[in-house]
Amino acid sequence: MTGSNRLPALLAEIKNANVVFSSAQRLSADAAFVMGKNLIEAKELCAHGDWSSFLKSTGIPPRTAQRYMRLALSGFDAEYVGIVGVTEALREIDDAQEAMPTDGMAKIAVWDDERAPHTIIWWRIDRYRGGFAQAYVDGDVGKMLIIEAMPIVFIAFILDVAKNGLMRDRAAPERYRSEISYAERDRKLAIMREEAKKFAEESA
Repeated sequence: MTGSNRLPALLAEIKNANVVFSSAQRLSADAAFVMGKNLIEAKELCAHGDWSSFLKSTGIPPRTAQRYMRLALSGFDAEYVGIVGVTEALREIDDAQEAMPTDGMAKIAVWDDERAPHTIIWWRIDRYRGGFAQAYVDGDVGKMLIIEAMPIVFIAFILDVAKNGLMRDRAAPERYRSEISYAERDRKLAIMREEAKKFAEESA
């Protein structure tokens, strides 16, 4: 085959370039997290009106600094960002924020499962954290999971898995999704706790 003697050389160059690129991504992600965490701390320590001048002295443009701080606050770690890249990680943060309910509200979604409905309730705490509750069946046991504060990127990941399956090959039908008040959220959480307890007692 014409040019086939060139293939081993091309393969070696591609492999070497991939190693360099992957290493550079990991180093860039590590540096981004260091800068993000330090920028957050510096902003908190700056007196009112001093942040802009401090940031200017770092040589980091405001938009870039905001990107680093968002990564540091996101709940992602440098290893993950080193794999997917900064741009993709920031896109996932944006998508996660869009999946969160408006302030003062919660969201509820129910998917049909083989044995019982699968219910998730989630709500916003701040820009990067939310509360999360899940009622599901594990084997023959009804279970309830409540996490008072978790990164919204993790909530978005769980919602994606519930909708599409882990490998996007087993989509679960979504029965409904809506926003609810905190009062309604608390009422539904109480029902979920009671149902999970009853199911567990009946299965014992």
